[in-house]
Amino acid sequence: MKNRLYSLYQMILQSLTFYLGVDQEKKRAGRPPKVSDLQFSG
Repeated sequence: MKNRLYSLYQMILQSLTFYLGVDQEKKRAGRPPKVSDLQFSG
C-alpha cells in the first residue's frame, strides 16, 4: 500500500511540475491562454 501511495505522489508531482512549467512558458509568451484554469480543470 505504501508503495502505491508513493507512486501516486510521484505521478501528481510530475504532472504539477509539467503543468507549472507549461504555465511559465505561456506567461513568458505574453499572451493570455484561451482557456481559463477553471475551465481546464472542469
